[in-house]
Amino acid sequence: MSAPRYHGPLARRFRALRTPRPDPWPAEISAAVNAKSAVPLCPNCLLPQEPHPWFCRQCGFPTGDFVALNPYLNIFVVGEVLRRGVLGAPERRLGTQLFLIVFSASQHAVFAPAYWFWMWRRSCGRPIGEERRDVFAIDEKTS
Repeated sequence: MSAPRYHGPLARRFRALRTPRPDPWPAEISAAVNAKSAVPLCPNCLLPQEPHPWFCRQCGFPTGDFVALNPYLNIFVVGEVLRRGVLGAPERRLGTQLFLIVFSASQHAVFAPAYWFWMWRRSCGRPIGEERRDVFAIDEKTS
């Protein structure tokens, strides 16, 4: 193969994007994740989930395949993201704070200043409430 003609930083960046990267997962882990017997986990509390659940039994977090793409369930995902911005211990990571500012402005532009006020209160050590929830119980009907 011939030597590259251009050696600038942009050309090097494009060349790096073209080169294939090695798979970071060992073959055993890829096979275990893709196996039919694999059990999905809640991304929030890591509780094993039953097939096709809408919400986690333990924490109430929206789970399942494509739950963020379902218009009705997307409301719960957005609410959970925004709730984590104002509850609990103060957030110290600047990237997370900037994301929450932009995300809240894009989701609820009129109410974003109120959300920013509660974010500011959380950063001062006075959050809205504690990050404690009761166990989320789903009543199952037996037929």
